[in-house]
Amino acid sequence: MTETAALPLRDALGVRAYARGFEARKPTIRRAESIPAAWLRSDAVVAQLVRFAATGGTTALLQFGVFFLLFGAGEQVANLAGVVLSSMLANEMHRRLTFRAGARVSWLTAQWEGGGLSAAALAASSLALALLGDVVGDDWRSGVLLIAAVNAVVGLTRFVLLRVWVFAGDRAPA
Repeated sequence: MTETAALPLRDALGVRAYARGFEARKPTIRRAESIPAAWLRSDAVVAQLVRFAATGGTTALLQFGVFFLLFGAGEQVANLAGVVLSSMLANEMHRRLTFRAGARVSWLTAQWEGGGLSAAALAASSLALALLGDVVGDDWRSGVLLIAAVNAVVGLTRFVLLRVWVFAGDRAPA
């Protein structure tokens, strides 16, 4: 039997394996790289979801910080500023890190389409603040917790839409 080139294969979790002909062998792992680190950089859905959550956590800190700093100007103003700034950062982090679409999707496209999804998140959090503002009271911590709860619900929907629409793998280069 003649030697064939190594063909990359992926298992259900997106971990690479290699096959030569009918014989499979373990993937080669560099000394400084562990299997979890390699998996986390893969295109597996769960790995993307982990990166999405890490990006969300990072940008939520920015949103909460802006909300806290601008709370005196009014909760709607503080919310708008926090959502806009954190959304711009999140769209770029998702483009480059979460979905590794930097070569496929331009910065402007990511901001425009991802920004549209962020507008839906802004509408949801603003509506929640307007409807539940009297329930949670004037305490800034209650407002932040309310925004966090709304963002958790909106976040999963946003992940799915970003994955299948904005940063789809079969998208033509921008």
